[in-house]
Amino acid sequence: MLKKKTLSILLAIAICVAMTASLAACGDSGGPAPSGDAPGDGAYRIGHSMLGPDWIMAEYTRLMIETMKAHHPDGVFDYSLADFQSDNMRNAIQSFIGSGVDAINWYPIFASLTPVIVDMCEAAGVPVGAGHIPPPPEQYPHLLASSVFTGYVGGDLYWAGYQLGEQAIRDGGTVAIINIGVPGTFDMESKRQGFTDAFEAGGGRVAAYASANTPADALPKALDMLNAHPDADTAYAGTGFHCVGLMQAVRNLNRHDSVRIYTSDVDLDLIQPIRDGLVAAGDGGSQVEMILALALTLNWLDGHRILDSNGNPPIIDNMRNILVTIDNVDEFDRIFVQNDCFTPEMMQHFLYRHNPNVSYQTFRNFTDNYDWEWFLEFRKSFGAD
Repeated sequence: MLKKKTLSILLAIAICVAMTASLAACGDSGGPAPSGDAPGDGAYRIGHSMLGPDWIMAEYTRLMIETMKAHHPDGVFDYSLADFQSDNMRNAIQSFIGSGVDAINWYPIFASLTPVIVDMCEAAGVPVGAGHIPPPPEQYPHLLASSVFTGYVGGDLYWAGYQLGEQAIRDGGTVAIINIGVPGTFDMESKRQGFTDAFEAGGGRVAAYASANTPADALPKALDMLNAHPDADTAYAGTGFHCVGLMQAVRNLNRHDSVRIYTSDVDLDLIQPIRDGLVAAGDGGSQVEMILALALTLNWLDGHRILDSNGNPPIIDNMRNILVTIDNVDEFDRIFVQNDCFTPEMMQHFLYRHNPNVSYQTFRNFTDNYDWEWFLEFRKSFGAD
C-alpha cells in the first residue's frame, strides 16, 4: 500500500543542504525497518557529508539536489560551510546521528575515517551508504560486516586517469606534469597511476607530479613544476580546482600555446575553457554515482534492501566517467550542468517505491554500460532529449 513520505536531505560538505521533498513510499517488503520514523509517520532525514566549498563535488552535489527538487518543488535549502578536514567530516556525521537522522550517506575520501564512520553508524543503528570517492578495497570487508551498510556506488578512478593519458598521447603529448590531491590517498593515487601508465605506454614521460591539498595550493605547485620542466607539453589535473591552478599557471607563464591541459571532474568552471581549447579534455558525469548511492539508501529505508548475488550490500566501483572534449562539451553542459542529468522518470527507475522490480541487476545494468553514447540512449528511453 502506497503511503506518503517526505524526504529531507541534509548535506554537510562544505555545503550542508537541507531539503524537504514529497515522495510516495511503499510499505514493508520483508527488509529491515527504517531506523527513524515509521513509513507515513514523518520524514526521512539523510545526513550527507562531503568536502568543499571549492571542491568539485560541491557543484555536483548542488546538481544532484536540484535533480531531486525538480519533481518535488516544495524543497527548502539551508547552507553552511566546512573545509578540507577529516575531523570536520567526522564531527558533522556525529552531529547528524545525534540529531536523529534516518540514514547517513557520505564520501569516503579519508580512508582512515571509513571504519570510524561505519562503526559510529553501527553503534547508533543508523543505515549508512557511500558514493563517488571509493574506499580502499582492503576496507570492503569492514563495510560488508556492518549490519547497517546500504551500499556504495562509485567510479573506476584508475580508468579516469588512464583515458585522459591515452587522449594526451593521441594529441601528441610527450612530457607531462601532474597536479594532484592529497598524497597517498587511494583516489588520487589511482588517477595519477592511471594517467602515468597510459601516457608512458604511449611513449610519453611523466616528468613530475605534485600534491596540492587545497585550492590555494594548486597554483604555486603548478608554477613550480612548469618552471622546473620547460619541456613539458602536457599537464594533468586530478580535480577541477587543480585544473584551475594549472590554467592560471600556464597563463602566467605564457605557455598556453605549448601546454595542453587535461582534467578529471569537469564542472561549471571548466566548460568554457574546454570550449575555448584552454583545456584539451576532461572527464565528468560522476554526480550520477551519488544519485545511485542515495537510491540504495532510500530503498533500504523503504524496506527493500538491494543485495548482490552473494547476499551482500552492493559495492559497485566500476563506473567510467564520460570523456568531455570540444566535440561534446556543449551537450555535456546542457545535460549535466545546466539541467538535471536524471529526469524524475529516470530517478524512479531505481527506487522501489516507484519500481517494485528494482534489483541489484538494475543498478549493474546502468553502471556496467555507462558511457556518453549509452547514457544518451538511456535518457531517450525515458523520454528525455
